[in-house]
Amino acid sequence: MQLNKPKFFILTIIGISIGLILSYYSQTHAVTYFLNLIFKSKQKSTCQIFYDIGNGYNESHSVRKSFGGNQTGKLALDLPAKKILSLRFDPLECIGSFEIKSISILGKEKVGNQHKVLHEFDLKFLKAVQQVDLVMNDAGNVVATTHNGCNDPVIELSLKEPFDHWQMSDFLGIEWLKKSAFFSFLITPIALAFSFSENKRRDITEKVSFKFNKQNHSLEWGDTFTSEPENCYQDTKEENIRSIIEEIENGTPWKQAVREKFEANNPWLYDIITSSKRTKFLDKVIKPTDLKILDIGAGWGQFTIPLAKQNKICSLEPTPERLDFIRAKSEQSRVSKNIS
Repeated sequence: MQLNKPKFFILTIIGISIGLILSYYSQTHAVTYFLNLIFKSKQKSTCQIFYDIGNGYNESHSVRKSFGGNQTGKLALDLPAKKILSLRFDPLECIGSFEIKSISILGKEKVGNQHKVLHEFDLKFLKAVQQVDLVMNDAGNVVATTHNGCNDPVIELSLKEPFDHWQMSDFLGIEWLKKSAFFSFLITPIALAFSFSENKRRDITEKVSFKFNKQNHSLEWGDTFTSEPENCYQDTKEENIRSIIEEIENGTPWKQAVREKFEANNPWLYDIITSSKRTKFLDKVIKPTDLKILDIGAGWGQFTIPLAKQNKICSLEPTPERLDFIRAKSEQSRVSKNIS
């Protein structure tokens, strides 16, 4: 068993490329970009951020966070590393108040011990859309008070233009290289296994082996084995076929040689040998490719020759002169290397 070096090289390159792509895809989903909210609330509830990345607002493009009553602190709501067209914030799921001290979008990079601020929202421009009132208090914070019986209070976080901070270079760091190496090492052994297995399969099927009269025989592709039969069906005399073979070997196109011999005197046989209708279902329905095919009762090669264009064919035919006709026809059709 030998290594197919060109194939191994190609599969390795493909494996590494897939590893790089998988690593990049993993990075875009693992890197944390988030909306940072500093707040104060007396109610125990849940808030939710919706982000529009081109399909409007929907539950699949949102993040929810729960918080306790009488709580002051920070909430980090993850955002996707995609172009964000707009943001919507639902502060509470019940009646109550929610004081917002600041809202900002932070990135993965840090300045000192703090995450880099990518965008700071001006609280004066927060917009109450439905079921909530916004009031600026003396401390400069915004107090959101939800309406009685509310079920979907909405605040719009205004963006002057789509938020598109993300660039490919943001994800191509040391972590990306580590993941790329991991995925590549994972895929490369598979490429190596395929390189060996293909060669092994080719070694096994390179010859056609069989037993005849208690003797073992082996044929390379393109070889022919014949044995004189005790009796066989003949739809024409042997000398007719031999004369056609001689014409073909002298350069006459095989269809022309058959036509000159049979079209007038034996039109039925001429049609059987030359008609493409007999193999039409192969081209239109089955369309075999890269197969190993055994053609039992090959006749005049009506199936053998067209199949040999994209497959390996072993033809069995009890009439020796027909086998010789198939061989001459295959050589003229330049498919003899695929037939035994």
